[in-house]
Amino acid sequence: MTRSWTYLVLVSVALSAALFAASPALADPDPMLVSAGRVEAMAELIGQTKVDKTLARITTFYDFEGPGSWGHEWRRLGGKFEEKADRTRDRGDRERALEQYLTAQEVYRMGYLPENFRPEERKAWERFAAIQHKINALVETPYVEEIVTVGDHDVTVQLYLPAAPGPHGFVLYTGGVDGSKESGLDTGQLFAAAGYATAAFDLVGTGELVDWHASPDSFDLHQALLDHYESDPRFDFTRVGLLGGSFGGYYAIQLANSSVEPRLKVSINHCGLVSSLFENIPPEFVLRNFVLPTPDGDRPRSFMRRIGFDPDAFDYDALVSVFGAFSLAGRGVVGTGSPTLDVPILTVNGGRDSQLAPIPDMQSVQDAAVDGEMWVLGLAGHCAGEYMPVARPDMVRWAVCRMEGVAAADCFRD
Repeated sequence: MTRSWTYLVLVSVALSAALFAASPALADPDPMLVSAGRVEAMAELIGQTKVDKTLARITTFYDFEGPGSWGHEWRRLGGKFEEKADRTRDRGDRERALEQYLTAQEVYRMGYLPENFRPEERKAWERFAAIQHKINALVETPYVEEIVTVGDHDVTVQLYLPAAPGPHGFVLYTGGVDGSKESGLDTGQLFAAAGYATAAFDLVGTGELVDWHASPDSFDLHQALLDHYESDPRFDFTRVGLLGGSFGGYYAIQLANSSVEPRLKVSINHCGLVSSLFENIPPEFVLRNFVLPTPDGDRPRSFMRRIGFDPDAFDYDALVSVFGAFSLAGRGVVGTGSPTLDVPILTVNGGRDSQLAPIPDMQSVQDAAVDGEMWVLGLAGHCAGEYMPVARPDMVRWAVCRMEGVAAADCFRD
């Protein structure tokens, strides 16, 4: 494997090999671009050899379905991991089987990236979602699935309920543009251990809801779910929280205003998009199939799909106009010079997220908060995944502490 550019990975469309190479000047009009961060993370999870062998079988992202396409080959590999996990489960080794199922799920996730749109990507996503049910049978606090009808859409909620009698505090969970409710597994376990229920669901435009295009006001789905569960005797709506990651954090910021959502007692903005991505779109990105020269450069393609744009055929001026409408500074949510977020809010991200939610964006949220904290996690990139085994429990602890009415200064005193 060779890399000629630190931040982007170009998977060659040549039939003879699948090599990593990239250049600021892309001559191929239909390149296969995936962020280096995703590929490197997969190599850490399953080994570089398996990654290289899979890439060697891939000849295209876009041109056809079946063997040789990106989604098909990662789905094929995920199937092998899933079959291995099935055998381990059948031998009675539940802990090892859970680990193997989670690995298989991450491989399936690789298959539906970057856009979760084309047929082979959707097939990989279907396997990603289906394996969650096998995982659910092996965790300490399994979810129950409930369907909530919102307008013309049936929204699947994965509801993690503590074993102890209720009523329980209630937390909404969402991931980002390429995440989904299935990513709420760890968060659901942690809140359940603390006596809180977690309702994990797909954002508008993501997961099961890809035919429902997102807008700056798509937090109305969050509010519809709060409406649905507010009168449910299982829950105590004096203790309501929200944890949103990436695009989910974008809505977590907006909802941290009691005039927008008066029921929310605490909000966690985990690497939420704020303004930078929406206000800085140089025209040359169009020539790169809208993949930015950063470790997370393919996520804007995914975001374009979520809001109804085709990243391979779009009007640049129209894109700038629509993206600009998402800017939280432009919407007056942050950057006004006055506190606008009166719900306690925690902002968490890596210290080297250069494009999606950089430190100045995080600081703008902190500056807008009446009662806020900002955690910058080392040299990590967007969402600081490598820090989450340690940081996520602390994030949950912070949220529970604040929903219980404890002052921020006292939240981590033993």
